[in-house]
Amino acid sequence: MRTAVLGWGSLIWDQRELRTAGGWRNDGPLLPLEFARLSASWPLTLVIHPPSPPSPALWALSKEGSLDEAMRALARREGCSGDMIGRVRLSGERASDVAPGTEAQAISRWATERNLDAVVWTALPSNFQERTGMPFNMDNAIAYLRNLGPKDKERAREYIVNAPPQVRTPLRQRAAREMGW
Repeated sequence: MRTAVLGWGSLIWDQRELRTAGGWRNDGPLLPLEFARLSASWPLTLVIHPPSPPSPALWALSKEGSLDEAMRALARREGCSGDMIGRVRLSGERASDVAPGTEAQAISRWATERNLDAVVWTALPSNFQERTGMPFNMDNAIAYLRNLGPKDKERAREYIVNAPPQVRTPLRQRAAREMGW
């Protein structure tokens, strides 16, 4: 089974135990990505954020033998439950097992063009508002970054700078311009 794993953030430079065949390819589906989630490890991380403009994701083939195994492996790497792993299973030219969300349709079309059997990705939502009390927008995100302590600010800079260069989000561009990142 040819199952692709999609990535756009720390998964690219820190796979840990996630097993993939070959390197990361940069011609993944266009997805609305933005630095809109606070995590335990990073002050601001990339997630699929539908109001955002599309950026190309990266992808690699999973070494796992089934879609379920690929989902479990990605959930372990991401430290989340299996219900936070998006998936598309293809049957011929039709998607037969599609996770909810508009991005699943774009991923399905992309996977069909590459003759893949399935695709998995991290489907964690933005939690910016619930964690900061402010709605996610560029002004609030920049204010959040500016108000971080030195250690967390350096962690945020590290994540944003290390994200794949093709992921050009509005926040990344603004942080580069206003904060020198």
